[in-house]
Amino acid sequence: MLSHARLQSIIWTADIDAARDFYQKTLGLALTAMSDGALVFDVGGSDLRVSPVPSTTPSAHTVPHSQMRRSAASRHRSGGPLVFQ
Repeated sequence: MLSHARLQSIIWTADIDAARDFYQKTLGLALTAMSDGALVFDVGGSDLRVSPVPSTTPSAHTVPHSQMRRSAASRHRSGGPLVFQ
């Protein structure tokens, strides 16, 4: 049943190198695999798949990358939750 299934989240990026740096270096997630150009990170036993796309267009609710990086890094260092505002 689904209650025993592992969750896999998928995020798209137009800059796979910057995404690798962010998830690996800033957030400290372990890169567990690469599949068809995508990066797969372990997040508490679940997979986070970061897949490359030719381009992306931010939606109205998207947090600017620089703001997200600063917010995540400061909360990660302080041991606080990763909450993007």
